[in-house]
Amino acid sequence: FVGVANAQQSAETIKIIAVDASGFPVVSVAFVAQDADGNGLETFNDLQLFENDQPISDLNLISLPVGVDLTFVIDANRTITGIDLIGDISRLEKVKAAIATYAQQYVSRAGLDHISVIAPLNGEAAWLLQDVADPDQIAAQIADYNPTEFANAAPVDAMLRLAFQQSAERTPSNRYQAIILLSDAEFLADQVDFFAVREIASQSEAVFFGAILGKTASQSEIDNMAELYIPTGGTWAHMPQVDTIDPLFRTIKSNSDQRVIRYRSSVATTGTQRIQLLVDGNTQESSYELLIEPPQIEWLLLNQPILREGEAGAAAETLSPQNFLIETQLVWPDGFPRELTQVRFFVNDLEQRIEPAPVLDGNGILTFEWRIANLAPDIYRLEIELTDELGLSARSAPFLQRIDYDVTAETLAEAVDSAETQPTVEPTLAPTPSPLAGASEKIAPFVTERNLQYGMGGLVALLAVIFLWRWRKRGDKAFSADVDPAGNVILPENVYIELLGARDSIASRIPVLAQSVRIGSDPFKADIVFDDDSVSRFHARLNYENGGFVLYDEGSAFGTRVNFEPIGLTPRPIQDTDELTFGSIRTRFRIYGAKDEGRTIRPTDKDKIERRFSLAPPEIKEIKAVIFDLDGTLLDSESVAMVAWAATVAKFGVEMDQRHQRLIIGVRLEEALDNVIDYFNLPIS
Repeated sequence: FVGVANAQQSAETIKIIAVDASGFPVVSVAFVAQDADGNGLETFNDLQLFENDQPISDLNLISLPVGVDLTFVIDANRTITGIDLIGDISRLEKVKAAIATYAQQYVSRAGLDHISVIAPLNGEAAWLLQDVADPDQIAAQIADYNPTEFANAAPVDAMLRLAFQQSAERTPSNRYQAIILLSDAEFLADQVDFFAVREIASQSEAVFFGAILGKTASQSEIDNMAELYIPTGGTWAHMPQVDTIDPLFRTIKSNSDQRVIRYRSSVATTGTQRIQLLVDGNTQESSYELLIEPPQIEWLLLNQPILREGEAGAAAETLSPQNFLIETQLVWPDGFPRELTQVRFFVNDLEQRIEPAPVLDGNGILTFEWRIANLAPDIYRLEIELTDELGLSARSAPFLQRIDYDVTAETLAEAVDSAETQPTVEPTLAPTPSPLAGASEKIAPFVTERNLQYGMGGLVALLAVIFLWRWRKRGDKAFSADVDPAGNVILPENVYIELLGARDSIASRIPVLAQSVRIGSDPFKADIVFDDDSVSRFHARLNYENGGFVLYDEGSAFGTRVNFEPIGLTPRPIQDTDELTFGSIRTRFRIYGAKDEGRTIRPTDKDKIERRFSLAPPEIKEIKAVIFDLDGTLLDSESVAMVAWAATVAKFGVEMDQRHQRLIIGVRLEEALDNVIDYFNLPIS
């Protein structure tokens, strides 16, 4: 019969074999659950799992075939050749038949089970079989074991040590580890150092089973077997015939399937995560380590413009393409790809609707469509923000994407007019204006401090241009040639670069007052400064040469365009009303007035003229706020107006103070100019 283990085995037992978080956030908990006889349980009345003391509600319990590592140890002493009953076969033949039966009936044909056999060979412990998975090979090799001589005592101690050592070397193992000793068990107490063998057994996961040969099984023989099966959680069986060992075989086979609980963890913190498993009133605890980090976003877009094309007369929304595929690579630094719960897309800091929904493939490629049907030619700043299922968020680095149109000039103008415009950046002329102390209460609701800087600079520049223009008109008409008889360069009058989309057309009108003007974002390198990420430090140059203006790109990162066409590194002649784009800054080149009027620029006058028309001359450092409204009426505080006008008329040797504020306060610019000229009798007609 089959023996019963001690009281510790009188109830069900569970043991967590492993916690696998390599597929996080999916976590697997492998365990074995056995009844009082050591048979693997297939069903449970109560099964609960806790992670960090929080119950897991959605458990997926599966039975996973893992196989068995089974080692047979044959105590082949002199008694093994004996025959217990008349007409019966010897104990050795029963042992060989039992092993062959297990191979043919219980060993998996899928190769999951590994069978080993240890027996005496020339007086030493030897492997007859080791890790053989083929049932037929097992049966054939055990059939060939036919020793002719047997010692009085087999090396059982050495054979058991060898079996447990093999198991210890495999620990941990997914497969169920078992050792069966086939012995008469009568003299085991004299043959085996149980204490030493148990020490080795404690380092392995092997469960010991004892099969007692002979007609009867005495209590001393059972006690000898109990020295090993009790501490390892096994049992014993009496084996007078071959089939009486079958209960042990069925117990071992029932443990060849491992129970695995899989669940989706919601842990979002790095550190030790505690696991508690409850099965039918029995509790087992374990833990696993976790390093968790937010995802990273890498752009997969090419650093080249999107070219939208269409037929003559087409509106912006009909140009192709109307959508652009955004592709990014998600990188998981912790090695744990996860699902996304939210994806947000921003263009110039404005969130965009994503339709259809973004797609994240198995390789971490995130794709979605960006609708560009109504967007004007420009450079757009793209950003992506996402949140994963654990609530961890990440935001991409900005990506600057340019959109260009490829249509005829007539169609282009119509398309741009119908497209959505983006916020523009206000310009400055070098040197950069110093910060303002504040704005006057009168205009504070309408303007920002930055706009006020540009408005004041535009006022002084405009006044200087008007004075100079009228001063030049009272003299002889300028030469129409490029160089006068004295060798001085003649620059056309009233040449400006106008910022498109600006709030104030006058303040955004930048005069071109030199033969060569540098454009960029660095106030120390550029004459006209645009504070924008898309503008290089020294972006472009505008030259007056051979009677016309020529635009050069100085190797900028985001290009220079004339009428939406990139100029590359080839100089491009420009004409009045041409649209000039520096990065994402859109401007228009303008020449006002007669073509034959000009300003004489002597080679030695360049620095003086640039100082004269700087947007932040030293004379107006204390200016608080100046701006023109759309009707052209000057709005200012008394101190603001006086400082601006006094700085301008001082060029003519005239002193202007608070007594003269009635000439300029609350009137249109042209009226104020006429008042000042008439009152001070300035020599300007």
